[in-house]
Amino acid sequence: MSVWDTLDGICNRYTCEGSRVSVLLKPLQSGKVLYSRNPEWEMKSASTIKVLILLACLDALGAENGERIRLDEMIHVKPSDRVPYSLVTLLDTEQWLLGDLLKLMIATSDNTATNLVIKRIGFSAVNELAQKMGMEQTHLRRLMMDTEAAARGEENTISLLDLCRLYEKLWCSSRGEADNNADQKPASMAFDMLKNVADSSMLLRFFSEDECPLSHKTGGLPDVHHDAGIFHADCGDYFFGVFTAE
Repeated sequence: MSVWDTLDGICNRYTCEGSRVSVLLKPLQSGKVLYSRNPEWEMKSASTIKVLILLACLDALGAENGERIRLDEMIHVKPSDRVPYSLVTLLDTEQWLLGDLLKLMIATSDNTATNLVIKRIGFSAVNELAQKMGMEQTHLRRLMMDTEAAARGEENTISLLDLCRLYEKLWCSSRGEADNNADQKPASMAFDMLKNVADSSMLLRFFSEDECPLSHKTGGLPDVHHDAGIFHADCGDYFFGVFTAE
């Protein structure tokens, strides 16, 4: 029995029990998918959509149209901005550098920081970037921890296939293989942040990150557990992601 047969068996078992499982494994140098299991399924994004928010903000740094965004600009935090389970909420600091908010959004998945970034760049900037990149199942519809909006059905969504497109674009940009006019700096900055994600409970669960560095972002809700990103292995870089729901 091959490793793929074993993986199929695991996915089938959970699917039969009422769960939803998406898996995608794709070496980036060859671009040939090694394993795929329902990667097109639209699911709640949880915090995985923060990678898209990060790129939308970094893209805006060099924008020639509209208000210029700077990483060293100060963002004021109002009491109404503070949501639970957030370092920004716990601390009394009322002024934060935008660049530091981005780092907290990715490294510790800070939801107050994320909401401040969304308010700074706007929902439209995030959704327009998703549309531009062909991320058909990806929609940012509400702020993090907005339970009232979630109860109305305003859910943030994404698919593993969409996220793979995002990481591939990021990977190509960091290597200078994207648009000739593309700036490599935003992609390099994004990778630096994604390599410092504090959550090692999923894709990094069974080995040390020293064995194989991973640029990734996890996402979790009571009924959702996601992790996806790029492993930087000796044999090359590859995208690997697993989404589970229910």
